[in-house]
Amino acid sequence: MMIDIDKQTYEQLDTEIKKTHYNAKRYSTVSTFGLLYFEGNLEEKMLQEFMRLSDYFLKLNDNYYFLSFHHTDENGAIKAGENLIFNLDQYLGNKSSYIAVDRIDTTESTRSTINRLYQILQEAKKHKNNRVEDENILNELY
Repeated sequence: MMIDIDKQTYEQLDTEIKKTHYNAKRYSTVSTFGLLYFEGNLEEKMLQEFMRLSDYFLKLNDNYYFLSFHHTDENGAIKAGENLIFNLDQYLGNKSSYIAVDRIDTTESTRSTINRLYQILQEAKKHKNNRVEDENILNELY
């Protein structure tokens, strides 16, 4: 995996992704996953205040947070990500955060999901045009 995650956190992440996949298959719900990169001290309580009640986050390590935008398509997740970035900038003075978003694919494993989000995030950080990107940025690679 491209991000260093301890075993307990990985198990929590795996459970959340599997639950979201189950809901998508069983109830035909739409959800989008995200990966937040943040440099600095970000208290989880503060992050929770900036996110919608329906969304979920999990701190993966010091700089990375997994985001799950429940019942939200990619466009909605991009908007929610932009709002989150705005609040992080506004209240914490942080201008180095980025978010990758990707629609869920119920056939992908947890490892594949995180690696794909990480790849999107790395491209976003290289381009620096937008601080919230989806998989369309990967199309520029091919």
